[in-house]
Amino acid sequence: EAEFRPAAVRLATVLRGQGQSVELVLGKKKLRRIFEDAEHAGAKKLYSIGSEEMARGVARMKDLATGEESDIPLPG
Repeated sequence: EAEFRPAAVRLATVLRGQGQSVELVLGKKKLRRIFEDAEHAGAKKLYSIGSEEMARGVARMKDLATGEESDIPLPG
């Protein structure tokens, strides 16, 4: 969704600044496909931003190794 793009780009920029490799997926894509692509790429974490997360000012972070999920604040 276009309204999530600025927040997603800011989050990706912050994560890259911390030395993390980030692949940014924008637009509508099935969640299952996103998880499959992330696992194939060897991703350790997956961050998602939807309308509920935007309303709360957070991104949802999932650790792909443990399955644990948590919210992290979206950067300004």
